[in-house]
Amino acid sequence: MAVPIKFTLNSALNELAAAPEDYTILLSHGDMRLLMFGPEGSDTQTPHAQDELYIVASGSGSFRRAEETVDFTAGDVLFVGAGVTHRFETFSEDFRTWVVFFGPRGGTTREETTTLPGIIRRMDERRRKFEAEALPHLDAAYNLARWLSRSPADAEDIVQEAMLRAWRAYDGFRGVETRPWLLAIVRNCWRNAAADRLRRKHEPIPDEAPLRFEGPSPEQAAITASEGRRLDDAIAALPEEFREVLVLREIEELSYRDIAAIVSVPIGTVMSRLARGRALLKQKWQVPA
Repeated sequence: MAVPIKFTLNSALNELAAAPEDYTILLSHGDMRLLMFGPEGSDTQTPHAQDELYIVASGSGSFRRAEETVDFTAGDVLFVGAGVTHRFETFSEDFRTWVVFFGPRGGTTREETTTLPGIIRRMDERRRKFEAEALPHLDAAYNLARWLSRSPADAEDIVQEAMLRAWRAYDGFRGVETRPWLLAIVRNCWRNAAADRLRRKHEPIPDEAPLRFEGPSPEQAAITASEGRRLDDAIAALPEEFREVLVLREIEELSYRDIAAIVSVPIGTVMSRLARGRALLKQKWQVPA
């Protein structure tokens, strides 16, 4: 997908107003991310893994970085190095700011960017951190990909692509929970793969023609094989919007907030889809085999 050439303040503010958090991510590109941030009441953020710039869009107040405190107003630019304690101590109700995260996790130094030993050390540290944070969720990534694609082989391809994308975007990861971040990438990879198949073969998107899922079921360790197959069939036959939230909630046990972030819908929509999906699943389960 092409990177937008322009971001307007009005569109960014509209996205922020619809976001469940006090920030919204507008762009992720390599190790750079652009956000719009607007805290309410108080600023509770903690130090971030990357260097960052705050470009104040509106409002005024005071900003603290380590032991320094400065006043700011619209148009000012504030810099914070990676790992440095900071917060907006006071701010007006209309305070909103662009946020730009950039560079490697841990911040950028001249030695890291201009000498071969520094570059190698940074790459090794990046790999170790990525493996420590992402690999524990590999099973959950495959599980979601399998339920969405209903094909073990396709699921492996989706997870491989998702892990590659996660590795490329890792420097821009803003320190939120790794699991929902990774599963959101898995979901996007599945959607892209489905769209590619549609363009190449003129076949319907998978949720338009429910298929029988014959792979191993996560529930088979607790229920009989026949019941497991019935449950697989019932879940696989659900429309995508219900199937994905059921898998994320009932199998992966994610919170409503995490699910909302993964599927990019409000929490209320997640709850209504879960209710509808459970009702549909119950209907299908009660139909005699």
